[in-house]
Amino acid sequence: MGEVRTGMLVKGKKAVVIGAGRTGIAVAKVLKGLGARVTVCDIKREYMLEEAIRQLKAIPVDVVAGGYPEITPENTDFLVMSPGVPMNISPVLKAKEYGISLWSEIELAASMFDAPIIAVTGTNGKTTTTSLLGRMFADGGIPTIVAGNIGVPLIGEIDKITPDHVVVVEVSSFQLEAIHNFRPRVGIVLNITPDHLDRHHTMEEYKQAKQAIFCNQGKGDFSILNYDDELVKSMASGTSGEVIFFSLRHTL
Repeated sequence: MGEVRTGMLVKGKKAVVIGAGRTGIAVAKVLKGLGARVTVCDIKREYMLEEAIRQLKAIPVDVVAGGYPEITPENTDFLVMSPGVPMNISPVLKAKEYGISLWSEIELAASMFDAPIIAVTGTNGKTTTTSLLGRMFADGGIPTIVAGNIGVPLIGEIDKITPDHVVVVEVSSFQLEAIHNFRPRVGIVLNITPDHLDRHHTMEEYKQAKQAIFCNQGKGDFSILNYDDELVKSMASGTSGEVIFFSLRHTL
């Protein structure tokens, strides 16, 4: 159902995908299949992208290596960012200047299905927690998809997802920077310690990036927070979901 809705939105549209890695290739395949006109670009030079270019040409989509195409309203309807793409590169700045839609891969993928999402973020322990949750649901007999920043692009899994699935995703602060409508049924923040400050500059900026996991939550959603981490604990006032704390130090 979601893929059909998204297909109606992207069919015939001009899409620029930033990043020719595993995620960018997965995005290109899906968008091309939905009828979009796709260009994938990467700052790496062509000789560094030989295998990626081979896969992209086989889809087939256009490829720009060693830089970025010019972004204008005439040649670009929307951009999709791979995880880790900086927000201050020229295509992103131009998209914002012209009011061109900007998607993170995780949000684009989530718009294509109706299954509940459990999203896990934090500085440390994301992959372990995501993997354990996925295993717990699967062992309980619940159809489960585990994807995201764990090394499996969510958009590459959408053909497997039904409304009966639970989708457990690891999300990074980089991915959360570019979301607008991403709404996990359950959002989990494990901890926040100094990391990626070359990108987020301050701990407050880093916290705000993580807290974006809750920005679209509402009634019926759950925000799970580490009571023992003061920065994470303070996020309780910034979510409309039902807050559930966990702690190793306190009886709650």
